[in-house]
Amino acid sequence: MRLGEFGVAGDNRPTDLTRDMLSANPEWIEDYAFPERPGSLFHDLVDWSRLDAVVDQLVAVGIVPLPLIGGAPAAPKISGPEGPATIAPQQLSYRAQEYTGIGREAYLAHLELHAAAASRRYSQ
Repeated sequence: MRLGEFGVAGDNRPTDLTRDMLSANPEWIEDYAFPERPGSLFHDLVDWSRLDAVVDQLVAVGIVPLPLIGGAPAAPKISGPEGPATIAPQQLSYRAQEYTGIGREAYLAHLELHAAAASRRYSQ
């Protein structure tokens, strides 16, 4: 299975990422955690800079952060008709432009990838 087949952020289509795909491709976590590294499959698709700055500030004053993964500004996004949209398990009619429903299984797979990558990135 190739990365582009599940619809990562920026390709203008809903995602069909599954947890089975993640299990079969554990290297995606490292690429998602460090998209700035040469050869990362997620280069230019994931931006940790905002969360990096917050984590750095907290750590500098002795606070160990506990990040919110789903629904946070840094939560996984896919490209939608109005621009980047935060993923949700189903369409939220009251926030249609900010969130896009991708289905329960794909949502859980994206959160698993995002949480594992965040843990990997900030565990150092």
